[in-house]
Amino acid sequence: MSFDEILAAKEARLNQVARLWSEGTPWVITLGVNLPGGAASYPFADDLLTAAWLSVSRAFCGSGLVLQLPYRVFDAAGPFAIAVPQRKETVQKPYEASTALRIKPNAEPGGGANSVTDTGGNIGARSDIREIKEMLVRIEERHPLGRLFDLDLLVPGIGPVSRTHLGLSPRQCLVCQEVAHVCRKRGTHTVEELRKAVLDLLDRYDPRAFALFAGDGIRVNVLSAEIGEKAVAGMLLEAAAWPSPGLVSPVGSGGHTDMNYHTFLMSSSAISSGFSVLAACGLEGRRDGIDLPALASRVRSVGYVFEEEMLRVTRGVNTHKGLLFTLGLVAASAGYLVAPDTYALYPGALKPEDIACTVSRLASSLVQQELGSPGPASARAKRLYEASGLTGPRGEAARGLPTVLSAGLPALKEALDQGYGVNDSLVHTLVSLIAVVEDTAIAGRHGVETLREKVWPAARNALSAGSIFTSKGRELILKMQEDFDRERINPGGSADLTAVSCSLYLLEQGGFPREALDQVSVFHS
Repeated sequence: MSFDEILAAKEARLNQVARLWSEGTPWVITLGVNLPGGAASYPFADDLLTAAWLSVSRAFCGSGLVLQLPYRVFDAAGPFAIAVPQRKETVQKPYEASTALRIKPNAEPGGGANSVTDTGGNIGARSDIREIKEMLVRIEERHPLGRLFDLDLLVPGIGPVSRTHLGLSPRQCLVCQEVAHVCRKRGTHTVEELRKAVLDLLDRYDPRAFALFAGDGIRVNVLSAEIGEKAVAGMLLEAAAWPSPGLVSPVGSGGHTDMNYHTFLMSSSAISSGFSVLAACGLEGRRDGIDLPALASRVRSVGYVFEEEMLRVTRGVNTHKGLLFTLGLVAASAGYLVAPDTYALYPGALKPEDIACTVSRLASSLVQQELGSPGPASARAKRLYEASGLTGPRGEAARGLPTVLSAGLPALKEALDQGYGVNDSLVHTLVSLIAVVEDTAIAGRHGVETLREKVWPAARNALSAGSIFTSKGRELILKMQEDFDRERINPGGSADLTAVSCSLYLLEQGGFPREALDQVSVFHS
């Protein structure tokens, strides 16, 4: 593209903004992409813009506004769009804002009590303008591809509201940790260096996966939906099981103070379709012949989308992040392993050992991309790993779900084979896992000593006394419930692996024995 063509494209964009202002729009959000060397030379440049738009539109969910996209183009300057507000009837609190989003959708452009007509301190006094800009900055900073998004807020009488206006930190360089505009002014990096940084980021996060809600990218069929159904069943049945020491259940919130059973149901509803999408990732990946590292990139991108959905409906409470990671890998692996000519799952079509092996390969690829070596991902998990060697759910997945295969799944099969119902079989599975899982949810909050000297012995004593199969075992499990709830001990890692064990059982067997569904829990008899 020539320089004159790029200038003409940018002029046309400004004319569109001016037109919208003239029609009474109080402010507009412009969406573009930062791609050094020209957007046309990058794969999926338009998908990047879709990813940006979806993230922005979701961020406004619950704020009292719906955003419209009246203008979108891929011109000489690259992909570009303009979003404008449309009034909704109700106003609710968005999950991530520190206060309710006080956007004024009926603000008058260029004058009146709701307008902003200078570039000085008055911007800081406009809570709606500040909160919109802070929301856009959060997306640019936190979205996996946010470094490539160019999100601006334009207000009549001001133009673009910059980070500087609001005292926010400037953007960092794609290559180094320096301020981006400083590197650009100095010419610190070549276009080739910047382009490599962009392509490295695109290798880690597949932007096509972020476009799936726009009707592009991944397609869910009957088979992937069936795989997703088994994953969702495991997630819901684990949450419904009781007693479940320290965990959320229909009976109580266990060791939690920030969530309850209804929070779990809302979160489960928000992410449930994600498991079918992840299974479709595996199905399409196998069909298209892509390698596992490339599949892992797509899986990570889809996982991020549904993690954001979870946080949106729970107002920022993490109910399922660990499970979404592990069970999501199970769903993707199951899809990847299904024979190409299979139209429906049948008992024995998928083996837990084969799924676990593929989970290991996907998880190892993800962890290596993030860290360069297998290990934990978050800062807290890294500190815990350095102090105690515990690797958490990522380590379990990277090793091929050894605890699930050696403890969780055998316990579930044992209880079902003895004629126990679904609830009690899952309780036995949970206690069997609590007895051996290196649960970072416990160790991170209460210390490794609590895990090894209190939690493990309590669960092992219950198992030694007969678990759910004897009155003494059931008595000790109820004692665990009382103690864990009181001391806020939350075996979240074991709960996640219980859900995984249940899902693997359903994927292998197709369903539960009929008598297991009809049984009344021994804890209620």
